[in-house]
Amino acid sequence: FYSNTAAALFVSIVFAYLVIRENNKYEDELDRERFYLDTVFNTSPDAVFIVESPSGVIADCNKRAIELFKLENKKNAINKSVFDFLIIQYDTNEPAVKLFTKGPDVWRSEIHCATAALDKFLGFVSVASFNNRGSTYRKISINDITEDKKA
Repeated sequence: FYSNTAAALFVSIVFAYLVIRENNKYEDELDRERFYLDTVFNTSPDAVFIVESPSGVIADCNKRAIELFKLENKKNAINKSVFDFLIIQYDTNEPAVKLFTKGPDVWRSEIHCATAALDKFLGFVSVASFNNRGSTYRKISINDITEDKKA
């Protein structure tokens, strides 16, 4: 009886060790992936908003978005409408919301933008849709081209 109990305990300990070691390996891989994606996201020269589609509610943004749109921090963007910042298309004067909700999954346009301080600038906006965990999002990249248009 004791030998069976000892053998079962030994097998349980070895199995638990193997499971923990495997989980640690996967956790390390996830940490490296997260670091890689965070580095790419936050070092982009473009302002990037991750937005729920079709509502336009901001789910995330990068550091450049905080700077360009003169937000104090990321919390001031999360759960706000991206349409507080993207106003009208440059060439058609169509509201940005119309293009966003009715437009194709991937598009680019020049759009008049407004910062949190209500300063205006012209942005080159690139939008791409993607799905994550059953929800549809749009990645919106914005580059300030005001000075380029003046030239």
